[in-house]
Amino acid sequence: MLSCPLVTIAMGSFLLFTLTHTSQAEQPVYAELVKLNDRSPSASTADSHGFQMRTLDNIVSTNRLRYCIRTYAYCCHLLLAHSRHCDHMYIHTDDGSLNGTFSSPNHPKPYPSNLQCIYTFIAKANYRVKLVFNSFLLSGSSAKCEDYIDVYSMLEKPDIDLLSQPLSGRYCATASPNTVISLHNVVVIVFHVREKSRGAKGFSGVYSFIPDLMYAVGTQMSPQKCHFVIYSSQKAKGIIYSPTYPGKYPFNIRCVYRLIGEPHQRIRLEFEDFDVYFGGDHCPYDSLTVYDGDSYHAPIVQKVCGLQQSLELFSEAENLYLEFVSNNQMSSEHRGFKIAYEFSQRFVSIDQLNGGQFGITHLRGTECDLRVQSSKENEHVIMSPNYPQSYPSTTCTYILDGLQGAQDLEKVLIHFETLQVTSNSKDCEDAYVAIFLNGQDWKTEIPDAKFCSANVATLPDTLESLNPRMTVVLRTSNNSNDRGFKAVVKFETDFGIPGTPASDSNECTFHFNSLSEKEGTFNSPRYPENYPVDTVCIYWLNGKIGERVRIYFDQFVLAPSFSKIDRCADRLELYNVFSNNRETLLGKYCAENYPGPILSAENANRIRAIFIADAKHTATGFRAHYQFIPQKNINALSERSNCAARIVGSISGTIVTPNFPQRYVKDMVCHWEIRVRIGYRILLQPVVLNVEGMMGDDGKSSNCRSAVIRIKNDSSEYSKEFCGEKVVPGIRQFISAKNIMHISFLTHPEKVNGLSGFNFSWTEFTMDEKCNSPDLFRCNFSKYCISSKVRCNDLIDCGEGDNSDELHCKVQEKEEDRTVLTVGITATVVVVTILIVILISVKRHQRMKRAQKRLSNRIHLNVNRLAEHTQVL
Repeated sequence: MLSCPLVTIAMGSFLLFTLTHTSQAEQPVYAELVKLNDRSPSASTADSHGFQMRTLDNIVSTNRLRYCIRTYAYCCHLLLAHSRHCDHMYIHTDDGSLNGTFSSPNHPKPYPSNLQCIYTFIAKANYRVKLVFNSFLLSGSSAKCEDYIDVYSMLEKPDIDLLSQPLSGRYCATASPNTVISLHNVVVIVFHVREKSRGAKGFSGVYSFIPDLMYAVGTQMSPQKCHFVIYSSQKAKGIIYSPTYPGKYPFNIRCVYRLIGEPHQRIRLEFEDFDVYFGGDHCPYDSLTVYDGDSYHAPIVQKVCGLQQSLELFSEAENLYLEFVSNNQMSSEHRGFKIAYEFSQRFVSIDQLNGGQFGITHLRGTECDLRVQSSKENEHVIMSPNYPQSYPSTTCTYILDGLQGAQDLEKVLIHFETLQVTSNSKDCEDAYVAIFLNGQDWKTEIPDAKFCSANVATLPDTLESLNPRMTVVLRTSNNSNDRGFKAVVKFETDFGIPGTPASDSNECTFHFNSLSEKEGTFNSPRYPENYPVDTVCIYWLNGKIGERVRIYFDQFVLAPSFSKIDRCADRLELYNVFSNNRETLLGKYCAENYPGPILSAENANRIRAIFIADAKHTATGFRAHYQFIPQKNINALSERSNCAARIVGSISGTIVTPNFPQRYVKDMVCHWEIRVRIGYRILLQPVVLNVEGMMGDDGKSSNCRSAVIRIKNDSSEYSKEFCGEKVVPGIRQFISAKNIMHISFLTHPEKVNGLSGFNFSWTEFTMDEKCNSPDLFRCNFSKYCISSKVRCNDLIDCGEGDNSDELHCKVQEKEEDRTVLTVGITATVVVVTILIVILISVKRHQRMKRAQKRLSNRIHLNVNRLAEHTQVL
């Protein structure tokens, strides 16, 4: 029979298993027990220790066999060769050492292959085992473990079957365990080395046996459960440790700590060290939950996981209930926690802090933090703890929240009646009252203002928040003479409009004054959030005498009206306001009309804007820029663009944008005035329209954000404005009421795309029935009486749908053309005849001269011959 011993802790009195094998095919393998110093199997020894023999078939799934038995022969070879020589036991006795060292075989030289070594550490009652690894290097890598150690730190006794117990961790390569502390008094390490291992230096460490008194905080309710009760009457201060702190805490454990104080006491928890697996924001796996009472039915103060630093929690009253749960089996090497607790009556009294005021609540878990909530336009009083007495060395936060909802938006105003906080520096570094006007996180952000006794003279009478939340932070020093502060908090409706409110009331009226700023912005209530329904806001844009007001918009989105009767339920109305307070309508804009650039009328140094929202629908609203511009600067803009003219004494003409048909530019202010004879009216029609923007096909909706044309009869009448490239209904012609018409063209002062602009024709006309003189022409359909001089000028001067002034112009042109042709032909014939006569005369003259010359030559020849004959004779 082949004997194969294997060491394990699944035994008592330090016994070893041996595996007895007779025949692989026929006989079972028996597990027998032998004494530690006995090298041969002995059934009687096993009987004397009360262990029952078990066949291999019953324990094939146990740790021992799973670790080592691949085949029966190999297991026996492994055990006979190595295992019995590398097992170690470290037992805590009354007269033994409390600490020592342990290491892998041959350390620091490479360990041999084919090993399974078991290290068993047993402390006596009321003690625990602590292991610290000094060096760790095993063959393999963290991605692929070849040789490794298994650690069991949750064993209740040394003779328990390992396979029935949870594995605390497996480690290989260079990833050594952090500090290991037993949950009870036993730790087992199993070192596994494969058959063909390359070997490495292995590991070494220090073990110690430590009292478990630090873990038994308060009174343990059950020896088998991690449940403790801490009474302030027994210990007012102390430390609560997680079960195996600072070692890796066990998984699948639940611990409860009940802290029971006396009436009027509060409890402070200070998290000195906290390292618990972080599984998400709501800590779904491992966590410590703090309940503000004596059971888990109480309100939760906080559920904590992850890494925490400088966390401090306070109870509302005298009891707390702490529950630690670890469910995550992959908790890695997390230490757990170390939490200091203290029962005391010196902590701030909650009742004294809020003064019993409705709307003021203590922030659970803090010592003195308060939240003050508005109940709509009301007031509260807040004070430092123990006011008017000192409360040294503390920090309190006051969160002041105005209403914020679909219909409500408030701002916070605070007035300090008293502020006495002494700092050791002029900059109020160590003691102060800090103000955060945006309600930002005071722990990470810089305050907007900070006050203490050194600079209290600079404290404004009232501080106003920039949104619905303001945060006030009080930090006191150890000065016992400080009184702290007392302040009045007031909540007011906040329309989110940057101007100056007309009064202290919650009326939505704001002023924007040239004396304060020459330009700025104004917007709908709560922009860019949706404006509230059933709202009226008034904006006064107040320029100085001699100034005009220019407005242009960044955004304009109003709720559409679904009523056929009132298409402009939500709207913005603009009025010119003159120095004598006379008002004229400048424009009216609703969801279908995006306003173009706007300029108040000449001599109107103010604009009154009224925003009206009905009770049904809402939208983003608008945001606009305003500028106060002197009239002389307006004139300069027009002169620079060469587009200001006053047309008087003409019967017709055209008006074009500067440089037409070239592109117009930004920041243009153009104005034309046409004035005709009294008793006549003006007809204006677009010939070319090429202005950026868009008009609806019905002519009622428009978006003229960057450039706009406005037509009005006189300075007191509402303008018709339009843009785009299509001549839609409503802008095909314009007729003055009397003999004056104004045309203006404005472009955005910052940016335009620039198109070719426009070309308008105009003519004067009358409806006089007497239109029969030769210099007048009666239009067939419109019945306008126009000057006959504008007939046949390729322009429709009779108005929309009437082209009678351009009829029969082709026949007249043909007759005139025939006359011209006849005259031309006649003139040509005369000129040609004259040229022929001249040419004939010239030719005749030349022939006569040639004849005379020939005759002269003959005479001379005859004379010469006569002379020669005379000489001969």
